[in-house]
Amino acid sequence: MPSEVSNFSPRWDGHSATFTFTASGQSISGNVQVNQSQIVIVINLPWLASLVIDEEAISTGIRRKVEALLS
Repeated sequence: MPSEVSNFSPRWDGHSATFTFTASGQSISGNVQVNQSQIVIVINLPWLASLVIDEEAISTGIRRKVEALLS
């Protein structure tokens, strides 16, 4: 994950998880759904955070974390 991300905290329930973390001083939340053929990630960015945080970089970082947890 990008270096500005900290306090990543997933909470798993079966094949889905909710998560929170801090990025660039902003609190971010979202959820992950793991299916047989895909991982669906939904990120809830505060309006101000959406102006300064690269959502694709965050999504890629979360995807890598989830894949590492699943392997």
